[in-house]
Amino acid sequence: MTVRRLAALAALAALCSPLPPLAAQSAADSAGIRQAALDYIEGYYDGDAARIERAVHPELAKRIVRTNEQGHSQLGQMSAMTLVQGTRAGGGKDTPVAEGTRTSGSSTSIRMRRAPRSTPQAGSTICISPNGTVAG
Repeated sequence: MTVRRLAALAALAALCSPLPPLAAQSAADSAGIRQAALDYIEGYYDGDAARIERAVHPELAKRIVRTNEQGHSQLGQMSAMTLVQGTRAGGGKDTPVAEGTRTSGSSTSIRMRRAPRSTPQAGSTICISPNGTVAG
């Protein structure tokens, strides 16, 4: 047998193998996820840096693509420390509320617009993991 055939058979065997049972999310998990999301969103909008610090992982690497009126895009980056300091300075107080949520598998995404002056493409999405931490 060739290497390609062996690889194809291995892939087929993996796809046909029974999957282990999935564990349901506990009530405590759900409460932690909800609290992390509220700490992130409300903390940002209220300028409460302590809530942001509680919600995000210290190694947060938040990235956003911003597109200007001429159609040129630029990648922006933010660390947890920058987000906390920006929130402490009142960074989110002029930002409108979240537009909505989407749950997919074990994480929840919340899409937010930056401010009314933003282009339609600007915004950020945060993902909340089952352990309640938030990544953006």
